[in-house]
Amino acid sequence: MPTQDAKVLLKLAQLDLAAHPPHAPVKKIKIEATPARIRYTQAGLFQPLASEPASLEISMARVRAVVGETDLQGRSLVGFPALLDSHQPDHFQVVPPAAKHANSQLSPRLALRRFRPAIPARVEVNADEVPVWIGFAQKRARVVQASGPWKSNGEWWDAVGEWKHGEWDIQLTLDGRTALYRVFRDLATKRWFSGRGV
Repeated sequence: MPTQDAKVLLKLAQLDLAAHPPHAPVKKIKIEATPARIRYTQAGLFQPLASEPASLEISMARVRAVVGETDLQGRSLVGFPALLDSHQPDHFQVVPPAAKHANSQLSPRLALRRFRPAIPARVEVNADEVPVWIGFAQKRARVVQASGPWKSNGEWWDAVGEWKHGEWDIQLTLDGRTALYRVFRDLATKRWFSGRGV
């Protein structure tokens, strides 16, 4: 984010040098500044001010110093989640804040709880292969209603990343409350998982 605060710029430089120390003695330092418009925020009379973008930048730099910048596949570890154009479950990437602000005009979407990673489940099926009982996370319940299966697959060109699922939407009564869950069966391993709940 554009800023004129010298303390913020110095702190970001210190955190970046701590995360990427020089591999040899330093002979010369070159600093480049790109001019940009300062973001102005309007103060509210009856509501607390939002945190400064510079504070967020410093916090993210500290997190990057602890967890690293990328994982083993080269994906960024710090930023905002963004969906990828794929039908694979949980297929997303982490984008830096600048890319997130570019897409901030998107309308909000329905939130859905997900189990990451998916929880292994024990499922009993009837003669028609429809789930009738399910057990996961030390709980067991009878399936009141079940819809499915919806078969989905992807990454067929990559034997390691290929996935094939038979997904079901089921209604349970757990602890006296009705709950909806999406469960799936990995068609390659024949194992059941609970992927998400509402």
